[in-house]
Amino acid sequence: MNAIRGQRVDTMISKKKLSVGLLGCGDVANHYAEIIRHETNSFELSSVWDHDTEKMKLFSEKFGIKKSLAFDKFLEEDFSLICICTPNHTHADLTKVCLNSGFNVLTEHPLATTVSDAKEISQLASQSFCHVFVMRQRRYLNSVQFLKFVLKDRLLGKVNEVSANMLWNRSEYYYINKPWQSQKASGGVVLNQFSHFLDIMLYLFGDALEVSGILGNLRHQIPVEDTAKGVISFFSGVKADFFCTTAAPEGMNSSSLIVKGDKGFVRLSGKAWEKIEEFDGNSLPDASFWGVSPKAGDHADYLCRVHNKLLGNDVEVVDASEGIRAVILIEMIYKNLNNIERNLSNYIGDSLTW
Repeated sequence: MNAIRGQRVDTMISKKKLSVGLLGCGDVANHYAEIIRHETNSFELSSVWDHDTEKMKLFSEKFGIKKSLAFDKFLEEDFSLICICTPNHTHADLTKVCLNSGFNVLTEHPLATTVSDAKEISQLASQSFCHVFVMRQRRYLNSVQFLKFVLKDRLLGKVNEVSANMLWNRSEYYYINKPWQSQKASGGVVLNQFSHFLDIMLYLFGDALEVSGILGNLRHQIPVEDTAKGVISFFSGVKADFFCTTAAPEGMNSSSLIVKGDKGFVRLSGKAWEKIEEFDGNSLPDASFWGVSPKAGDHADYLCRVHNKLLGNDVEVVDASEGIRAVILIEMIYKNLNNIERNLSNYIGDSLTW
């Protein structure tokens, strides 16, 4: 079965436009569909499936694509790529089913919620000769590519201080409207909102050795954490202080990454570290070294990367073996940080400077 599917996929990717099947009909799936329809000539939407038949019907009509009333029928169709746009805790099982059916997969982050599932997916991808991509688009922000270049060329000298912060506001309505975001199976702020930032730090500083700190709830009365604070030690010798929360004041959605060395420093800011706020190094590298596309680091840019990879081009993406790294770090955080239920403000409230 896999060999036949693999052969069919190889034939399919010789076409200019590659067919896409979507799993899920939520906000992220809508974003994918809008991009594929309006912002890229790389893919074409073929079919969609969701367990919510009414939502699927509306989605199908909105984008003019076929709906599959049964999941097994969906898996009988010809896709070059299946995009998984479902809650976190469903990613692993859906990815495994798609791989066993011989399909290339692009899954929203995270690859899985456990290291064991992530490793199984990576092994299945190798055995099935199929690609598994993880949507880690923010690695390719111009600001992150700039910092990657600066660190690689040691323009800051020896890195001796890193501080990573994410101060976002998520209302009570947000968690009511997306109930899976407050379910332990899909994780809290660490696995959902801060996951991208952790992936960027792994990309910049290498694998994590150990973590320490606390997590809990500053404001939201939900089963998962809305705040985490701690220190990550990397095998490279770098240590990073971090603070992430969805309990920031209304209207606040900001972040910062400060990297200091003995020769200078870089400060990234914006909602998702997309701005180069300050640079104090020996010289300012030419922009061509780290990318100039204004869309670099968004979903459309990453989908183009996936398209090129499927066509056999040498382009950097985050595959299953790379996606495991973030899952390992997130699992380390949940296992090693002290969980202070409901009264986290008693421990870190005095140090907050909104």
